[in-house]
Amino acid sequence: MGRLSILSLVLGFLFVISQSFWLSCCCVGSKPTSPVLEPDWIVWSAAETELLNGAQERIQKCRQGDARVVVVDSKGMPLGGTTVYVEMLKHDFLFGSGLFKLGCTDDEALEQAYREAFVRLFNYATLPFYWNDYEPSPGNCQEVDLKGLASWAKEQGLVTCGHPLVWTESVPDWVPTDSEEFKRVLQNRVTTTPSSFKGLIDFWDVVNEPTLAARYENPVGQWMKAETPATATVTALGWARDSSPEASLIVNDFRTDDAYYYLLKDVQQQGGKFDIIGIQTHMHMGTYPLDQVWAICERFKELDAPIHFTELTVLSGDVKLDSDWKSFHSGWETTLDGENTQAAYTEALYRLLFSHPSVQAITWWDFSDLGAWQGAPAGLLRKDMTPKPAYNRLMKLIHEEWWTREEIKTNVLGQAGFRGFYGQYRLTVLKGDTRIEEVVYLKQGQKNIFEIQASD
Repeated sequence: MGRLSILSLVLGFLFVISQSFWLSCCCVGSKPTSPVLEPDWIVWSAAETELLNGAQERIQKCRQGDARVVVVDSKGMPLGGTTVYVEMLKHDFLFGSGLFKLGCTDDEALEQAYREAFVRLFNYATLPFYWNDYEPSPGNCQEVDLKGLASWAKEQGLVTCGHPLVWTESVPDWVPTDSEEFKRVLQNRVTTTPSSFKGLIDFWDVVNEPTLAARYENPVGQWMKAETPATATVTALGWARDSSPEASLIVNDFRTDDAYYYLLKDVQQQGGKFDIIGIQTHMHMGTYPLDQVWAICERFKELDAPIHFTELTVLSGDVKLDSDWKSFHSGWETTLDGENTQAAYTEALYRLLFSHPSVQAITWWDFSDLGAWQGAPAGLLRKDMTPKPAYNRLMKLIHEEWWTREEIKTNVLGQAGFRGFYGQYRLTVLKGDTRIEEVVYLKQGQKNIFEIQASD
């Protein structure tokens, strides 16, 4: 072997080593010192790396709080040396997905797998209230079916969102074109639907995609054009607020630029009150740079309302190359490389969003590839309901890394402290053969002092 060949081998070896070092520095997990192993082709930019490196510290600051447990006897005297078992039950932060395919398959095994996988991972579910499907003819509402779906979600302890009440792309053919008559019909929908689901739906997407509404010539588009999108949004929010004051109201859009920002600002200036800013992020045409996602959060936090990432899609297959968002694309399948990429990006994205104090919810859109929008490989589950790597990554994040389990012991004052993620907890004290349990809530901005009486 000649000197040139030997030199080439040495240089090639050094190149491989340097690339491995670069990837190890850029692929960041929960801690900068313990990176997550990513596929070889995932390399974060310097800006993304900086954001991910700071995520753990931000999470500790905005998602966790201190609590004090006080154990006393029946006379109120402190019990020192008592062991208290702390077990988290549920996050305050909403991790969810669309629950659209529940009951949509006759295969009992697939249906059961779908249900179990959903409840195992999530505490939040979005339910479909598309007007053309919910009320295909005047007064013929699918209320019974949706109440069954919502009741099942509530039985599983899920927080729920109804999506959407007003949207230009979901308008039944029977809706009147006369402006005054249409407004009466729309008001009836926006008031009666939430009031019919009191106790079953916690959040409502009141107006969906208002930035594009005026481009449509159907009755909803014409109404929003005549009123202006901001004024129409104010009107719809008022209707929903009057009929269901206990619900949280969302305005939702896929635009994340000035058009949406200033529309929401206009709504506020007109006295309109939305509780949540909804941000859609369907990444069918490629994933967003993480620093761009962060910039979106920073932009909309200025409106002083919590942010929900309401419709999140990250593919596990080929990206979309056409501009057809209406058709179903058959043969668009998940791939091994795509699943690895989806998992790596999804973990990083969730870390980033969970670390931003204005973000309060993340909703994955299509939970399963089976029947997914456009036929895209967009699910956390495959068509056979087996979990993809992204599902497993989220399980570890949400239910292991971001989950609090501790065993603490009280001091002479009967007190013991812990620091945990905000949410619901079960505190357990064992005294002899007696088991005392208290369910408490660790909430941001509260003192979080919990007293347990261990009777003699």
